[in-house]
Amino acid sequence: MNRGQKTWSAKHTAQGKLFFRAADGNFRLRVRTASEKVLRGEVHLVSTVRQIGAKTIISLKGAMMAGETEENFRQQVRSLTESGRNRLAINLTGVLQMDSWGIGSLVRQYLHVKRAGGKCVFFAPPRHVQQLLKTAKLDSIIEIVETEQDALSRI
Repeated sequence: MNRGQKTWSAKHTAQGKLFFRAADGNFRLRVRTASEKVLRGEVHLVSTVRQIGAKTIISLKGAMMAGETEENFRQQVRSLTESGRNRLAINLTGVLQMDSWGIGSLVRQYLHVKRAGGKCVFFAPPRHVQQLLKTAKLDSIIEIVETEQDALSRI
């Protein structure tokens, strides 16, 4: 074996942690990236709702992807607007990954709230989400601001 080259063998634990054994015999923990967790179905979209007067804040955490995560978000927004809560600020800080369905869902829900006579503002997107929205030129269609305070002042 060349100097500095390592040979690895893998070991999974019951908790799903993945360890690798280096050539020196020691195990090292391999941390999965957010993308790997999303692809393996380990990360789902979790949303929390808070009310401040007539304004509602939805905080998203996880992956905004096609399927169950997108549908849950859609149902939550629809449920809120049907109950008359149509002034929404949506916190994107915790969004780990977003695909085209996730992007489309943001636009669809924005338009749904607008058609229901409400106002919807997205705030604090992580850099990778902000880049996606900018690349798709959606930052000129949907309202995106930096902070919760800015979002609340616009709804």
